[in-house]
Amino acid sequence: MASLYITKKKLLLFNPGFGVISIIINRNMVKKLFNERNYMSEVIVPKILNDGVNIKIEHIEDAF
Repeated sequence: MASLYITKKKLLLFNPGFGVISIIINRNMVKKLFNERNYMSEVIVPKILNDGVNIKIEHIEDAF
């Protein structure tokens, strides 16, 4: 997809690069988020992080 985007937008001369951010959450958190009516507010409220939920966030600069 990145190659198609670069080609279509004619960006090859600019030496483009892409960073990647991954957010890995466990199944229990997914269930909790989607069982709540207002799940987006739960994402920003830190209490959800105190419920024994594991979250892993990675940033890979210049991934490709």
